[in-house]
This record gives sequence, C-alpha cells and structure tokens, in this order.
Amino acid sequence: METLASENPELHNHAILYLNYLVFFRRPKGEQAYLRQLIQTHTHDKEVENIIMTGAEALIQQGIDKGLQQGKAEGLQQGEKRGEIQAKREFLLKLLDIRIGDVPDTIIRKISRVRSRSRLDILLEQVATAQTLDDIEWQ
Repeated sequence: METLASENPELHNHAILYLNYLVFFRRPKGEQAYLRQLIQTHTHDKEVENIIMTGAEALIQQGIDKGLQQGKAEGLQQGEKRGEIQAKREFLLKLLDIRIGDVPDTIIRKISRVRSRSRLDILLEQVATAQTLDDIEWQ
C-alpha cells in the first residue's frame, strides 16, 4: 500500500475506498473495528474522511435511486427527497458506528425521526468530528 500511495495516489485512494466498502458491507460487525484500524495505518486521516464522504455520496445516490423507484407513484420530487433522507440516515448511523461504536437504540430512534435534509447534513458534520455522543447536538 505504501508503494502504491507514492507511485499512484489515485489508484491508492480507490483501493482504500474499495477496502472500506468491503469492511462496512461484507464483514461481520465484530471484525470491522480491527479492519478499519488496518486501513487507517495505510492512509492519512484526511484521506479517510474524504473516502468516508465518497461513501456517503454513494449511499445518498443509492437512496435517491431507491426513492425514485418508490416515488413514481407519489411523484418524482417527493420520492427523491425520501430516498435521500433515508440514505443520509443510514449513512449517519454507519458513521456513528465507525466514529463512536455501538449506537444506542435511543439515538437510532432520534435519527429515524429526522425528516429534514439540512438537519441530517448538520448531524453528519457533527458526527464526522465527534469523539463521543455528547459532542453531538441532537435537538
């Protein structure tokens, strides 16, 4: 990975992104923390944040696509909004799990009640820099 980082940074970033996807979506939860640590040893913190945000964009797009399918009957705009909101909620929960650890049910319920895209964006920004759940303004 170190050689790849110096010889082809773009390919290195793609490899890190792919590894992150594999860890988050294909490995058991118990292995994820250890594997994330291994990945982080081969990159800089700023790069990891960029990769996570790239993952967020992919999840948002996936949510938009899902919302578009459901939204044809309800109207394209409403379906797109619902898909984006659901994708942001899912990514927020995944990011919380990555940054903080196990997410309490009370927090899951709070996130599931958020209906505003802008509020979810604010929460995503706070979670990206939070060290603990207390660092996040839930109201």
